[in-house]
Amino acid sequence: MASWDDAFLIFSKWRDERTLLTVFREFSQTEHGEMTLSGSTAFILDVNAMDGTVLAGLDRETAEDISLLGAEFEYSDPRSSPLVDGQWECSLEARWPGGEMILFAEKPSLPE
Repeated sequence: MASWDDAFLIFSKWRDERTLLTVFREFSQTEHGEMTLSGSTAFILDVNAMDGTVLAGLDRETAEDISLLGAEFEYSDPRSSPLVDGQWECSLEARWPGGEMILFAEKPSLPE
């Protein structure tokens, strides 16, 4: 688990570094029991821990204001999560008591 403060520090880091993320909101399982994810590419454009929101999108005109009030957070890196499995540098999962979940996954850095 990650605390509220830790989660918003991660969002702030992603905003400050203009880190490219994939934001997953749709999850399903195949007939073989494998999980599939469907998401969109975004940057964290603004962070407001006091209101519990992040603004995510490729630009401010099309960005979505995401409310994270009531969510619990879990941070994962490739060593600790099957969802990350080498495709992502790390991820931050926001999960609500009713079962809703949003997964923010950091795309791997390109070699220089």
